[in-house]
Amino acid sequence: MREEQFSEWMGTTLEMNLLYKKMMDETMSRYLEQANVPSVDDLSKVSKLIINVDEKVDHLDDQLQDMNLTAVKSDIKREITKLKTEMKGLDEKIDTILKHVQSGASEAAATSGKS
Repeated sequence: MREEQFSEWMGTTLEMNLLYKKMMDETMSRYLEQANVPSVDDLSKVSKLIINVDEKVDHLDDQLQDMNLTAVKSDIKREITKLKTEMKGLDEKIDTILKHVQSGASEAAATSGKS
């Protein structure tokens, strides 16, 4: 192992193995393409696309929720305004009833005081 020839032989063997691996990868890639079978790279690309689409869907979902909240808020404001108007009407009716009750009580007291 200490000799230079052994190191050269190991280097050559390693280069041959790397060349063989490269040829096999290219051959397998061409075969998969011909067989219409997705490669790891193809699946990786599809995976990235799915992740991007998922992020866009989440973003759109958030926007929809914001829009719905805005619509709900405007509906709530409309209902509150309607309730305020109805409460004013009820308050006026109660004031009128109180006036009639008080004037009726005053008349009854005046009538009983005359008797």
